[in-house]
Amino acid sequence: MASGRYSMLTGPFPARTDRANGEGTLFRFSPRRNSMDAVMSACGVMCSGCGAYLAASKGPAYQKEVADAWSRIYGIAVEPANISCGGCLSPDNDVFHTSVACPARRCCLSKGLKNCAECPEESCELLARAQSVWDGVPAIGGKLSASDFERYARPYCGHRERLAAARAAIGLRSDAR
Repeated sequence: MASGRYSMLTGPFPARTDRANGEGTLFRFSPRRNSMDAVMSACGVMCSGCGAYLAASKGPAYQKEVADAWSRIYGIAVEPANISCGGCLSPDNDVFHTSVACPARRCCLSKGLKNCAECPEESCELLARAQSVWDGVPAIGGKLSASDFERYARPYCGHRERLAAARAAIGLRSDAR
């Protein structure tokens, strides 16, 4: 993961805390906005591993590769030029079109939260709906090559566990809502 990227996960985290991302891989939190190694969405998806997020720095050939893969894997028809995202809490015009109306994203933006881990609510229907979008992704693993799974599915897996780890790191409850 690229260091120095803008992140939604800045906040009251210890300067050097390693946490499991849900797949056993460790990622590092830092309190300084521009020193993050990982970028997490409002609901726990690993933005920094997503093809749309990576496309901004990798250019048109990569955008086409991602568009072709997403069409083949998920049935998403999108023009390569539209494969781009600044991360879930970016302004609407910088977010991948399928994420603009995400209820968890909208809630975090309205409350000024960096992600749902910062929210003290015990249960949240908005988060439950947002996370349910990603729940079926691990099941496609058997249908993909290991390379395709790593590149086009893994960032969307383990979102509940990742969010729970972030919540625990800031001292809020550790359930996945």
